Amino acid sequence: MHAFNDGQSPESILLEFPALKSAQVYGAIGFYLDHQGEIDSYLENSTRGWEAMESAVPMTCSIVKPHSATTCSNGMPCPP
Repeated sequence: MHAFNDGQSPESILLEFPALKSAQVYGAIGFYLDHQGEIDSYLENSTRGWEAMESAVPMTCSIVKPHSATTCSNGMPCPP
Protein backbone atom coordinates (compact mmCIF):
# COMPACT_ATOMS: atom_id res chain seq x y z
CA MET A 1 0.00 0.00 0.00
CA HIS A 2 3.02 2.25 0.31
CA ALA A 3 3.24 2.57 -3.47
CA PHE A 4 -0.45 3.40 -3.74
CA ASN A 5 -0.21 5.97 -0.94
CA ASP A 6 2.81 7.48 -2.67
CA GLY A 7 0.59 8.17 -5.67
CA GLN A 8 1.49 5.26 -7.91
CA SER A 9 -1.22 3.99 -10.21
CA PRO A 10 -2.25 0.33 -10.20
CA GLU A 11 -0.56 0.00 -13.60
CA SER A 12 2.77 1.29 -12.27
CA ILE A 13 2.49 -1.06 -9.28
CA LEU A 14 2.01 -3.94 -11.71
CA LEU A 15 5.23 -2.93 -13.47
CA GLU A 16 7.10 -3.11 -10.15
CA PHE A 17 5.53 -6.45 -9.20
CA PRO A 18 5.17 -8.43 -12.44
CA ALA A 19 4.19 -11.63 -10.59
CA LEU A 20 0.91 -10.02 -9.55
CA LYS A 21 -2.21 -9.99 -11.69
CA SER A 22 -4.15 -6.79 -12.22
CA ALA A 23 -7.13 -8.23 -10.31
CA GLN A 24 -4.86 -8.79 -7.30
CA VAL A 25 -3.58 -5.21 -7.31
CA TYR A 26 -7.04 -3.70 -7.78
CA GLY A 27 -8.45 -6.08 -5.16
CA ALA A 28 -5.79 -5.10 -2.64
CA ILE A 29 -6.42 -1.41 -3.29
CA GLY A 30 -10.17 -1.91 -2.92
CA PHE A 31 -9.69 -3.80 0.35
CA TYR A 32 -7.35 -1.08 1.57
CA LEU A 33 -9.84 1.67 0.75
CA ASP A 34 -12.61 -0.21 2.61
CA HIS A 35 -10.38 -0.72 5.69
CA GLN A 36 -8.00 2.24 5.41
CA GLY A 37 -8.04 3.26 9.08
CA GLU A 38 -7.32 -0.22 10.36
CA ILE A 39 -4.59 -0.91 7.80
CA ASP A 40 -2.89 2.46 8.30
CA SER A 41 -2.88 1.85 12.06
CA TYR A 42 -1.42 -1.64 11.55
CA LEU A 43 1.31 -0.33 9.23
CA GLU A 44 2.17 2.49 11.64
CA ASN A 45 2.42 0.07 14.57
CA SER A 46 4.58 -2.29 12.51
CA THR A 47 6.92 0.55 11.57
CA ARG A 48 7.23 1.60 15.21
CA GLY A 49 7.95 -2.00 16.18
CA TRP A 50 10.75 -2.29 13.63
CA GLU A 51 12.21 1.05 14.71
CA ALA A 52 12.16 -0.04 18.36
CA MET A 53 13.86 -3.31 17.49
CA GLU A 54 16.52 -1.54 15.42
CA SER A 55 17.30 0.87 18.25
CA ALA A 56 17.48 -1.98 20.78
CA VAL A 57 20.03 -3.88 18.68
CA PRO A 58 22.44 -1.35 17.19
CA MET A 59 24.23 -2.53 14.08
CA THR A 60 27.70 -1.08 14.66
CA CYS A 61 30.47 -3.03 12.97
CA SER A 62 33.88 -3.84 14.33
CA ILE A 63 36.80 -6.04 13.38
CA VAL A 64 37.06 -9.14 15.55
CA LYS A 65 40.55 -10.61 15.90
CA PRO A 66 42.31 -13.01 15.43
CA HIS A 67 40.21 -14.07 12.44
CA SER A 68 39.69 -10.51 11.12
CA ALA A 69 36.00 -11.24 10.50
CA THR A 70 33.68 -8.26 10.36
CA THR A 71 30.79 -8.65 12.77
CA CYS A 72 28.11 -6.38 14.13
CA SER A 73 27.58 -5.68 17.81
CA ASN A 74 24.89 -8.35 17.92
CA GLY A 75 27.40 -10.99 16.82
CA MET A 76 25.90 -11.39 13.35
CA PRO A 77 27.82 -10.65 10.14
CA CYS A 78 27.48 -7.04 9.10
CA PRO A 79 25.61 -6.36 5.89
CA PRO A 80 27.79 -5.48 2.92
